[in-house]
Amino acid sequence: MNALDAASIIRRAAGLDGLPAMETVPRLAAMGCQSLELILGSPGHFDHTDPCAVKAIVRLARDCGVSFPSVHLPFGETLDLSNPDPAARAGVEDVQRAALDVAASLGARVAVVHPGYFQGLEGRRERLDIAADAMARLAEYAAAAGVRLAVENMLGGFLGNREDELATVVSRCDPAWCGYCFDSGHAHLLGRAAELAAAMLPRAFTTHLHDNTGLDDRHLFPGMGTIDWSAVGRAYRSSGMRASLLVESSNVLDRRWSDSAWRVVRLLGLDHCEMQNSEEKNS
Repeated sequence: MNALDAASIIRRAAGLDGLPAMETVPRLAAMGCQSLELILGSPGHFDHTDPCAVKAIVRLARDCGVSFPSVHLPFGETLDLSNPDPAARAGVEDVQRAALDVAASLGARVAVVHPGYFQGLEGRRERLDIAADAMARLAEYAAAAGVRLAVENMLGGFLGNREDELATVVSRCDPAWCGYCFDSGHAHLLGRAAELAAAMLPRAFTTHLHDNTGLDDRHLFPGMGTIDWSAVGRAYRSSGMRASLLVESSNVLDRRWSDSAWRVVRLLGLDHCEMQNSEEKNS
């Protein structure tokens, strides 16, 4: 392969509608992307609740020679796994189980999930406990579907923005089926990209690599912001390279992917041999 193990993401950038997957997949494939992450729960991007749409994108992927090794499960403040209302939380879990079924039909091996959207301090421990129970149930369902859950570190004051909270959320799950998705941009907005990388990558199944200037979640291509990528790369190498590398950039279509992928490899201090070893460990 001449590009990263998990190539690029089709992502809705903040304030923008989602890029239509049926139009964007062929464009990225033509640029050299071989692996893509689909976002579920964003109808402007891809309506995973429509069986015809699912069949169509599976055919398109086959025709374009791309795969979907990971998906992002539906997210948003109405889909809060830490919701203390049992009925509301059961509804959230139903939405995520249905999305996991779609993930399995797409051939995805990993599903990225947000742990919660609570931002307060009072009652935070209780919300973490609720999220941990919900994640355990979801991970059991995911395992039966053959999909691993990857809990993503969150922005700002949201639940799951620190390594201790993330550890609590996954503490009741089988580590073979529930790990992390390290999001570099979210971590950098807290000024802790290297620290969170070191804490999360040993149990990470995938990554969301993007950049910013420490002010807002801009999803810039790696190297266009102020993240210390050499420090992130050191943490990645120390982790044993179990996590797939996936670029989550809103401006990926502006670039020639094969060149850009190698730019990320160089930023992280990885060479082709190391990347091949990483792919073998993730197969």
